[in-house]
Amino acid sequence: MPIEHPSPTISTIKSLYAHAFCCAFKGCNRPLYRVDENTGARVLNSRICHINARSEHGPRWDAAQSAKANRAPENLLLMCPEHASAIDEKDSLAAYPAELLREWKTEQLAAYDRIRQGWAVTDDMAKETLQASTVDQSINLKNSTIVLRSEGGRAPGAGGAGGPAFGPNSRGGNGGAGGNLQSDAAKAMPEGVVIPLAGMPDFEVSEKLESPPGAGGAGGAAFGENSQGGDGGNGGNYYGAQLDMAKLRALGFHHFQVVIGKGGEPGMLPGQHPSAGDSTKLIAIAEDGTTIGEISIDGGAAAEPPGLPDGVREITSGDIEGEFRITTIMPGDIITEYGGRLCILGGSARSILMPELPIEAVLTILYIARWKKLEDQQSVGFFVSLDRPDGTEVARHSVMVPAEAVSDGYRQWIIQLGAAFDTEGAWILRAYSGDFLLAKYEIEIVLAKG
Repeated sequence: MPIEHPSPTISTIKSLYAHAFCCAFKGCNRPLYRVDENTGARVLNSRICHINARSEHGPRWDAAQSAKANRAPENLLLMCPEHASAIDEKDSLAAYPAELLREWKTEQLAAYDRIRQGWAVTDDMAKETLQASTVDQSINLKNSTIVLRSEGGRAPGAGGAGGPAFGPNSRGGNGGAGGNLQSDAAKAMPEGVVIPLAGMPDFEVSEKLESPPGAGGAGGAAFGENSQGGDGGNGGNYYGAQLDMAKLRALGFHHFQVVIGKGGEPGMLPGQHPSAGDSTKLIAIAEDGTTIGEISIDGGAAAEPPGLPDGVREITSGDIEGEFRITTIMPGDIITEYGGRLCILGGSARSILMPELPIEAVLTILYIARWKKLEDQQSVGFFVSLDRPDGTEVARHSVMVPAEAVSDGYRQWIIQLGAAFDTEGAWILRAYSGDFLLAKYEIEIVLAKG
């Protein structure tokens, strides 16, 4: 039988979570636990990973390592499920040597030292984590393919597929729009240099062009009750024309400069908005280095964040008259619920000290709503957003009061919002619905000096 060391102890697991907040994989900021925005329950979002394998013939097995050293915190990493699996895949195992994982372990502890934010884990939670980390949860399929994600547009300029959604009352996202033939792309080029292609003299067919370059990305998947998948990204625009090189040379043309626009970034953190793609430019440069003119093609637009689920209406004036109010809005280091009681660590901060900027971070926020009477017995909802100091919304969640809870007069949500914090100043948390601003909370982001 292969050698197999004992599993980590419950006390070791609790210590690991007390000294880490996010996945240890380089560049991943997923929290080790997430909070269900509908129930407020804390949901396991991580696994315990061995740097040197616990079982003989496992990934990075070290025959000289003792059982005690194998189950010690120094040999254990906390990672999100995706990356816990990725570091042990046979085809990519060489990319994740033990030395690299030890560096990540050091960085995970250093991150805790900077922010002093970990997770308070009970014995039962530690046992749940151990079971999830040690039980083989792989699925073996023969002659079948299951795809649990959507895909970006396959044809050039095609819109991305809407994100799938799994769970009761869930709804998939909308597909992105295809790109258009952009007829005004050469406004900055001197008159007469650009010649429309034959058959398209006035670019009037732009709305129905099927395959221009620049495919849209896929919408993100969503899991859970009342969840809604993200919308697919829109395809980038296309421009077709000929250039009269004789006229360009008469203007002193020397060379072209091509600026390839960066693709839009997906929203990787909870509630984070995806970004639009940058424009791509063809710039005509003269011999003296000055710009003669340019053709600029717009990149794909960012998809709109999900709205409220089907069958859920926004807050009305009748609800406001029925005294619907957000009575509490509070960020905190850790906010969770046990036995109907809220447990809050580091709550109600008015300023947050950041070790560096820009930095990706996730805020945990408590919202409590109270009302005497709502206009009808239909499910109602509102949005929670995070705004930059310049007023730009960078993250948003939709939250709802289910129809069966409308008559209760009370509801609380524990929500996570993530963003790339890139500037100091007053960042704003808002709760709003329709024309009503329901609550507002200002957080001063401060860069640590020295």
